[in-house]
Amino acid sequence: MTSTVREVAAFEDTVNQDATLAPKGHLVRPAYVLVNRGDTVKWVNCTNEGLKLLVSGLSIEATSGQGQDLSIQIPPNAIAGAYDYDLTTSSTNKPFKGESKPEIIVK
Repeated sequence: MTSTVREVAAFEDTVNQDATLAPKGHLVRPAYVLVNRGDTVKWVNCTNEGLKLLVSGLSIEATSGQGQDLSIQIPPNAIAGAYDYDLTTSSTNKPFKGESKPEIIVK
């Protein structure tokens, strides 16, 4: 099976041009990512801050350095389903929000 990298943008909306979808602040797009077992999910860090990730349903915790991207691999034995995740800035714990609760969906 071939592993695929799925990308999610993590950024700060300082202009608030998209106020109908999410409030001004730290955002992720897309809010959900569809993956297969073994895939890599990469949060492209468009901020000057570090990132902290928690996917409790998959027992995954990860952090990145200031301004660095963050990547995780979906376990090969992950059970199919939707897993909420929490992404925050590592220094101030500001949460990233999406159009809905951010989640990883394992096929």
